Parts: sequence; C-alpha cells; structure tokens
Amino acid sequence: MRDEQMGKVFYDHRLPVERLERWRDVAQALPYIPMRGDWKVRVMPPFTGALARFHVMRGDAHVSVYYDEYCRLGGWNEGYWEIWPDAAGDNYRLLRDEAEALAEAIEKSLAAQEAKGAEEARAA
Repeated sequence: MRDEQMGKVFYDHRLPVERLERWRDVAQALPYIPMRGDWKVRVMPPFTGALARFHVMRGDAHVSVYYDEYCRLGGWNEGYWEIWPDAAGDNYRLLRDEAEALAEAIEKSLAAQEAKGAEEARAA
C-alpha cells in the first residue's frame, strides 16, 4: 500500500512541480563544482525552496550549501548559491556560474573552522 501511495504522490504532485520549475533544464545549466580531495560531500534532496542542497565536511568542520534558482530564500534577482557559515561565520552568496569562487568560499570556511578549533584546543 505504501508504494502505491508514494507512486500517486510522485505522479500527482512531484512530477508537475519538477516540470513547472524546469528541474532538468536547471540541472543542465548548473556548473560543475571543483571538489577538493579531502572533502566529504553529502547530497541532499531539495527542500524549503532550494533546488539543490549539499553539505561539505572535513574533520569537524561543516559547510551547508544550497542553490536557489527562483530567489525564494533571499532577495536576489537571479539564481544563486548560498553557503553557511562562510569564513567569517555569516552566510555568503554567489551567482550560479561562480563555481570556482563557490569552491574557494567553502574551502575558506572549512579552514577558518579548523583554525578556530585548533585555537580553542590550544587555549584549553
């Protein structure tokens, strides 16, 4: 019964949303992101308005990333990536095609978190 219910949800609700929001077209337009070799990446389903989400970890450092094509989550006029936290502990946004800058911002955030952890360990 559960499979039948989920199938109905998929065909009646999700597919129309995917088509309306042009998920396949958006997926083709998104750039490849240069991942660093020591990152662990968890891909997540879209939720709360974002079309793509993933988390990046290295050790205890963690960065949340999402892509908002339709500017539902922030006041931009075109699709953007957002990471949290950035190196300063705030959120940081980049335009869709800024894949190199996105990777660099993620790396800087991880490095800042690692440095803060090392600093706190030395102070203890």
